[in-house]
Amino acid sequence: MITGQEYRNRLCTRGETTYVPGGSLRTVVYKSCGCKRVAKRNKGAANHIKTDAVDGTHKSALKAKLHKDNKSGVKGVRFNEQRQKWTAHIGFKDKQINLGYHSERIVAINARKRGEEKYLNLIIEKSTPDRHDQMKPKST
Repeated sequence: MITGQEYRNRLCTRGETTYVPGGSLRTVVYKSCGCKRVAKRNKGAANHIKTDAVDGTHKSALKAKLHKDNKSGVKGVRFNEQRQKWTAHIGFKDKQINLGYHSERIVAINARKRGEEKYLNLIIEKSTPDRHDQMKPKST
């Protein structure tokens, strides 16, 4: 009993017991405990992860916006308070690769850009279909 409102237990489609306000049962507000919604969400998330990855690197991460607390203005470059240095890093094949600690921000930014050229250009090339292949006539 919460704030004087009557709650009733209800069996969901999966056989789980859930508690809903009594008035909601009469107006059919609650049709499920939410277990179907969770299962659908998990299935969609698993599908996204499967289609988003190229060799273990997520394409959506390449297009992600900067975090609001980013002080360098460049993704993958941050100031390490403990070392009092700028650090550059990049995510590649489900691993975080440290591109070094630098005294100056611009040097860390350049390290990040070199890392993008070395690691991420391979991913972009693999995920983008070759235009010449698209122009070839389809054999029947």
